[in-house]
Amino acid sequence: MAKYKCTDGGYQPNEHRPTIKTKSKVEGFVCAGFNQQQIATYLDISVDTLYKHYKKELTETHMNKTMTLSNAVFKDALSGDKQQREFWLRTQGKWANAKPREEKERDEKILTLLEQLAQKL
Repeated sequence: MAKYKCTDGGYQPNEHRPTIKTKSKVEGFVCAGFNQQQIATYLDISVDTLYKHYKKELTETHMNKTMTLSNAVFKDALSGDKQQREFWLRTQGKWANAKPREEKERDEKILTLLEQLAQKL
């Protein structure tokens, strides 16, 4: 096997070279939920090569995008957006604005009885 002298940043001939475009694509695929095998297949590289050249994109992208979106939702919630406030409370505050089915049925029975009682008075 021939030995190559690396003269262009440490890459061997025919070795995959990440670009801004491929890094952006990997970030997009990660956010869309594609797995590493699917991303590697799209780029026509192995999973090992994908991880070697795109470790940061694979490990940090989803977290960073989620944080950015979460900050936007939080900002909207603080500025008075009722829907965003409720969303934030349901997802982050473990708040529920809907009662379990059993409680709803019980409450409906109580209301029905109260209405019937009120009609008799």
